[in-house]
Amino acid sequence: MERDGPSDARALTSTTPPVELEARQLELFQELTRRQRQSGGQSRNLAAMFRGAILSLSQEDNPDRLPLAAHGLRELIEKLPRVLGAAATEKPNPLDARVREFRGIFVAGLDRTKCFRDENWAGELDPPLIDILNAAKTLVDEFRVDHPERPLRAARTLRTLARGADPLPGTYEERMAKQLIDLEKYFIGVSHHDFETTPIELQRRLNSLTDLLLDYMRPQSIEAMRSLDELISEAEHASDA
Repeated sequence: MERDGPSDARALTSTTPPVELEARQLELFQELTRRQRQSGGQSRNLAAMFRGAILSLSQEDNPDRLPLAAHGLRELIEKLPRVLGAAATEKPNPLDARVREFRGIFVAGLDRTKCFRDENWAGELDPPLIDILNAAKTLVDEFRVDHPERPLRAARTLRTLARGADPLPGTYEERMAKQLIDLEKYFIGVSHHDFETTPIELQRRLNSLTDLLLDYMRPQSIEAMRSLDELISEAEHASDA
């Protein structure tokens, strides 16, 4: 016996979402679907994350709807560069595996070095200690690359969305990156039940995220941002003259 309506798989891949979205939300849903198909990113369905967050927010009979919606939106922000970005498609190796590898080098070096006695480090560097220090540096360097600080990660996300466009002026990108960071912090806090919020406030933040992502994903919006930044810069220079 066949079921009525689309299957779950079709619902996730369709460009027409099964829940009613506002005009700008629908634009972003369709743009996420289009971009993910172009990039070949199949590990996460970004459009489904976005739709699921909106669906959670709309479920007024669900007492935990705000944290659930916020969780979907912060997952969307996190996964954007990995799914759509050419330079960040591979998920980094788990940190615990790399720490275990470093621990093996550390323990082996600790047994052989002459620089560690009576729970204290002293003396000149010897080869076992150099091995430990080199392994520690490698671990820290890899962590910095795979887990960049928020400003760098936000800028990377925005550049991924604006692929093919000339770089935006640094000051404008910094402002937009800060806005994305603030939104991500808010969604993380709500999803972890760190503080109370309201449906109106979460909806406002959802609208801000929708506008920010759409503006960066469309070339005409990028050009408008660049022109606006040039006008602001000219006005600032004129006031200083």
